[in-house]
Amino acid sequence: MDPDERAAIVDEGYDPDDPAVLAELDHVRRVLAEHRHLTADPELSVGYLVNAARIHDAGRVSDVCR
Repeated sequence: MDPDERAAIVDEGYDPDDPAVLAELDHVRRVLAEHRHLTADPELSVGYLVNAARIHDAGRVSDVCR
């Protein structure tokens, strides 16, 4: 676990050394790995969706009448 992951877990109020927390993190990693094929399409990748949201938000700001 890198320092950023550890800090994020602490920020959420969990103990990063708790075996139950570690088991749940392993479970999440396994589920994400099993479903990785669902994001093979570029239009479904996280990067694509984040960029699309930024473009959409930027367009919304420019539509505001002043």
